[in-house]
Amino acid sequence: MPGLHRDKTHQIRDTLATFSANVFPLVGVAGDAELQACAEQLVSSMRRVDYVKGLATKTLHPDRADPASKIFDPLMAAALATRQGNYDEAWWLAFLATHFGKHIDDGWRLTQDFYGAFGTRPAWTWATVSSNVANLYDWLDQQWPGLLNDGVSRRFSNHRKYESKSPTQMKAVLGSYINFVSAFGNHQNLIQDVHRTVGQHPHAGFNEFYKRMGAVKRFGRLGTFDFLTMLGKLGIAPVEPGMAYLADATGPLKGTKQFVYGDSGANADPAELEEILDKLDGQLQVGKQVLEDALCNWQKTPDRFVLFRG
Repeated sequence: MPGLHRDKTHQIRDTLATFSANVFPLVGVAGDAELQACAEQLVSSMRRVDYVKGLATKTLHPDRADPASKIFDPLMAAALATRQGNYDEAWWLAFLATHFGKHIDDGWRLTQDFYGAFGTRPAWTWATVSSNVANLYDWLDQQWPGLLNDGVSRRFSNHRKYESKSPTQMKAVLGSYINFVSAFGNHQNLIQDVHRTVGQHPHAGFNEFYKRMGAVKRFGRLGTFDFLTMLGKLGIAPVEPGMAYLADATGPLKGTKQFVYGDSGANADPAELEEILDKLDGQLQVGKQVLEDALCNWQKTPDRFVLFRG
């Protein structure tokens, strides 16, 4: 496996094997093929996380933030907004990037065309939508359906594949997020309120945000986890998951069961699985996001590495 962290595969294999022998038996990676595939998935997840973290300091062309540009990228745009101190816009771009996602073939096209309003009007920036959400709703009702009907493929990512581009659902999701944040005035006030409630530890902050994101419609566990981890990776908000949130998960829970017991359908307590992952991460030191992501992808083909592409 070429690229960043490729030299850590053997180290991760050894750590998994030692943990299995001395701390808790990891039945799912008892075989060499499964152990190798799992180690490679962990490395792949580490690389994805570090790529996004690197955007905070990477030299980025200003056109990355321009939805009219062919090189528009919402995550890079969020990184640029953060550098400029425009935290509201950074949060909003990260939210849109999470909601629409990056499709394996269509890329960021859906995010780009919504954010840029297809060039029919100025972009739907946070300042624009938060000051008059009714204008957004009117545009979604009157122009969005017709603009989508141009033969261009714009699909949600795999993590958002059950979402709809209907004006009704778009208004429900986007509107609930806008209202959730606007109740505090802006995103920075929201962060401050979270810190007043639970303190400033990144794990506590993540957990509090995770609970509060229940106000956002159709995000659920997966959308919320993806969004909050993205905020942390980009340096937009000081949050980091202190657990994998398996109780509400599907793929990551199946993957952890397969990893620990060799059976994705095992009758296992998510809280106990969280404890095992916590002990394991004490040795791996990769973070819960990497474990959650890697095990979710690994369980799809546990005896061979298949690169996740979205």
